[in-house]
Amino acid sequence: MLACYSMHNVDFCCVLCSQPLVRRDATDVCAQLRAIPGIDSVSLTSNGIVLKRKLPELVEAGVDGVNISLDTLVPAKFMLITRRRGLERVLEAIDASVEAGLRVKVNCVVMNGVNEEELVDFVELTRHKPIDVRFIEYMPFDDNAWSDKKLLPYFAQLDLIKAQFPDLARLRNDVHDTSKTYAVPDFKGTIGFITSMSQHFCGGCNRLRLTADGNIKVRRRCGRCG
Repeated sequence: MLACYSMHNVDFCCVLCSQPLVRRDATDVCAQLRAIPGIDSVSLTSNGIVLKRKLPELVEAGVDGVNISLDTLVPAKFMLITRRRGLERVLEAIDASVEAGLRVKVNCVVMNGVNEEELVDFVELTRHKPIDVRFIEYMPFDDNAWSDKKLLPYFAQLDLIKAQFPDLARLRNDVHDTSKTYAVPDFKGTIGFITSMSQHFCGGCNRLRLTADGNIKVRRRCGRCG
């Protein structure tokens, strides 16, 4: 997925590749999108590995938001999940994006038995950073066979966080929001829960996915694109 952009109260996700910044023309595509009359904003989804280096040209192209995928804050676990080193580069990309004035969302897929003990650590990221950390329910499909061993539902995630932050408060969401938003008082950022499995939100979602050849992609329960 390359870019999410807003136009006429509809959010579009332009699906070009899973890691858009490997494309040499990624910046050009973003600039062309931003030049279309009626486009209000353009956001980029990235794993964050090369994002910091690309930020100046992306900002110049009109990108005003980034969604950064990050499922763990533990270096060894990061390498196990992503099969590469690079956690520090992702964290640096988050800070650089904030400094550049972009809207920053950090997407964390919560997996029972893998990273659920890190929920509080992710919330701590919002103490001094004006970012939105979104916890995405794991979608348990293993080789097309249903498996829910790694699924930790929204309410269970909320309980774990409230044990550390009992004053966590629910914020008002727009009817089209895919995330249930909360904040700890006096923290600069927010957290959200994308409840793709336990509480479907498709009825209020206004997102359309466009493939690279301009076709509308058939919708499935989502999480990453929010």
